[in-house]
Amino acid sequence: MTLFLIINRQPLDLKKFEQLRTIQQAYATNTNTIRVIEKATGKTFMAKIFSTNLKYLQPQVFDRLKKEVQLITSLSHPLIIKTFGYSYQDFKNKDHLVLITENTGKRSLDDIIKLEQHKRQPPKWNDTKKLINLFGIAHGMSYLHHQGIMHGNLKPSNIYETNQFYPKIADFGLFLFKEEEEAAALVLTQIQGQPFIYDAPEISKGDYYDFSSDVFSFGMIFFTLFCVKYPSDTDCC
Repeated sequence: MTLFLIINRQPLDLKKFEQLRTIQQAYATNTNTIRVIEKATGKTFMAKIFSTNLKYLQPQVFDRLKKEVQLITSLSHPLIIKTFGYSYQDFKNKDHLVLITENTGKRSLDDIIKLEQHKRQPPKWNDTKKLINLFGIAHGMSYLHHQGIMHGNLKPSNIYETNQFYPKIADFGLFLFKEEEEAAALVLTQIQGQPFIYDAPEISKGDYYDFSSDVFSFGMIFFTLFCVKYPSDTDCC
């Protein structure tokens, strides 16, 4: 397995960014996503804020978190949402992890599927674009797996579309902290949010899972794209 060269990046100064508006509050994953603008350049980014208070983490857990943050910010691939930087304090100077990523735009693959279900898909959306998406997702996931990263929550709502309908994979390798009976443990995949229909059976059951679990989710995306129905639909093909 080939691992990406990790560059030791320094935390960002969030005072250089201005908050615009909240994009998403994900209660299942305890995250809040805000669109922000860099004051010096006027460029827009996304800020994902994690609700876990870092000051309560054990030292070894926090050390592992820092290594994983460095890995995530070192990744670079045209089909992966880029994480430009991080901060261990949020915009209110509280001890919460913040990841600054490229602006994902407004349209996800899930949005397009829902439009197609009502015959209102974009004019240029066709089977060729669907195949481009499948090859792109496979290429991007291959890159992540070669860096030793499992997605664990691959689904259409985590695939964002460019204006030319190229996919960009998001929300991989997110950090959540799960209270165990005696200590806080870092988990490298987010708690599974809705919908669960793309989860491999071992993830839904809380069992051990590996890279093949992402392959299962990819297969479910393939099914949804070409049937234009969700696997949970009672009349799915």
